[in-house]
Amino acid sequence: MNDIMGLDIQALVEENHRLHEENQRLRDLVARQEGQIARQEEQIAVLIQRVEMLEERLRQNSRNSSKSPSGDGPAAGKQSKAPTGRKRGGQVGHPGTKRELLPPEQVDETVELKPEVCAGCGQALEGGRPIRTGIR
Repeated sequence: MNDIMGLDIQALVEENHRLHEENQRLRDLVARQEGQIARQEEQIAVLIQRVEMLEERLRQNSRNSSKSPSGDGPAAGKQSKAPTGRKRGGQVGHPGTKRELLPPEQVDETVELKPEVCAGCGQALEGGRPIRTGIR
């Protein structure tokens, strides 16, 4: 009985040995984790650099690089106009332009175009007015 002043020496030696082994396991774990952290920091630095390069490429267009205008994308460079209050298309009161018909004496041939079926439902059409007259 290795008992000095009420202490079991054998139990203390075993506890000391167990603590040394646990300490070594923890030191090994810390060393592995430090190595892993260093590798991850390197990867993060590489990825940050790649993201910056890709963001720079996204900011490029035909105005600030040698990129052609067709490579700018659909919305690049479009500047919206301020609304004028007018509707789109021909405006009321504008005379417009259109092709004038030839006088009948200058026409060589008149062709009446009658559809055989309805464009909407496909049902056969009989008789009726021509929808278009072609002049040659």
